Amino acid sequence: MAMQWFQPTALAIATSAASGSFEPRVLVAEFGDNYAQRSRDGINGNAGTWDLTFNNATQPERDYIVKFLEDRGGVEAFRWVAPDGSNTARKYLCPKWRIDPQPGRVFNITATFKQVFDND
Repeated sequence: MAMQWFQPTALAIATSAASGSFEPRVLVAEFGDNYAQRSRDGINGNAGTWDLTFNNATQPERDYIVKFLEDRGGVEAFRWVAPDGSNTARKYLCPKWRIDPQPGRVFNITATFKQVFDND
């Protein structure tokens, strides 16, 4: 089965916010006298995590986003272009999301996307 793309509607994108965080994996060997050596841990040691918020999503937008995430169940990777200016599609998992109903039959949806590097 081909890897799926996460592509919310234009309205959901226009009313969304995203923030990315990055924490490179580093191996550290500590010696006496406070001396330490550091090196990268693997070739893909700088995975990003993105916290997304879709504000005032309509019922159809909520249905698309939630169904997409539920279908992957936090274990199946998908492709997504992060708003980091690179315009590069990368692989992500979504281990958690939250739905907050709002007045007026709209929903705020928050989700965490974690970058992965496993084989396609």
